[in-house]
Amino acid sequence: PAGLRGEVEAAAAALVDVGGGVAAPAAGDDGVHEGRWRLLYTSSKGSSAGKLGALVGEVFQVFEMGKRRYTNLAVFGFLALALVARWEVLDERRWKVVFLSIGLRLNGATLFEKDFPPGGVGEWRMPYVDDELRIVYTKSLRKGAPVQPESVFVLVKDDWRGQAW
Repeated sequence: PAGLRGEVEAAAAALVDVGGGVAAPAAGDDGVHEGRWRLLYTSSKGSSAGKLGALVGEVFQVFEMGKRRYTNLAVFGFLALALVARWEVLDERRWKVVFLSIGLRLNGATLFEKDFPPGGVGEWRMPYVDDELRIVYTKSLRKGAPVQPESVFVLVKDDWRGQAW
């Protein structure tokens, strides 16, 4: 509901205003991003929100800091849509994100994967990150795309040791 959406976004903004967390999360030197994160909330209306047509899946982000890449997973039972991206550090709180590939996985095994179309680029602004919670604002940097407001993502660390996808 719209009222709840406003409350969540206001709470995220209040936490950012209070401060704390990692001083320079974009550097990634502290390992705070490493591992798997579960999406609790987003204002995004796209596939990053786990939406695939009429289906809505559970969304995870899996970070491999040593490779400077992550995988967005929209999980629908045993099936997952996987978007792989890399990042470049812009400053202590921002990444330029470059989308590399998109694929479909069944119970963790890749069914198919193809290169992401050229120009798939975005920016992540990370005003709050700690060991358990991330608040990230994203926007597209795709040339020629209409300017959209930032989307907010609220994620929590997910230490589940089962299916890695």
